[in-house]
Amino acid sequence: ASRSLRLKENRQGDFALEVASLLGLTVSREDAVNKGEKFDEMYIREIEPVEGAAEGIAALAKIDDVVILTNAKCRRVMPTVDKFGIKDIFQQILCLGGTGESKGRDIFRKMKGMGAWVIVGDSPRKDGAAEEFGIHFVDVRVGWETAVNIVKGLKEDSARFKA
Repeated sequence: ASRSLRLKENRQGDFALEVASLLGLTVSREDAVNKGEKFDEMYIREIEPVEGAAEGIAALAKIDDVVILTNAKCRRVMPTVDKFGIKDIFQQILCLGGTGESKGRDIFRKMKGMGAWVIVGDSPRKDGAAEEFGIHFVDVRVGWETAVNIVKGLKEDSARFKA
């Protein structure tokens, strides 16, 4: 299985080929890869941080280790965290994009085994599924300051129950 996952990760241009197929267009693998690389370059150049995100992530790192768990591909994530100067905040960066895996039961079970106790995300349906494994979900759409305060409260509650 791991060999096939590596093969899938290394097959760039898949998205462009899928779109072309849906539109009834013929696109070569080389052209699809070039379009994918150009899109990645544009994405990294144009992306801007959500207001308060860098400060919120730094505040979370004062509470506990912070890990990125994303369905995105590392070829977009790594240059983006570099661009915003926040790469060193993260204990670990886990990019599932292109691996054949995505956030879900198996991943959340593994994350719980690694000590995860809270997930801050923007998808109650996807990220919220972690609650099934005892990982609290905090919806970042409430704003970074509020999300950080919720996480602080969860950590304090946990410490009280252990005492």
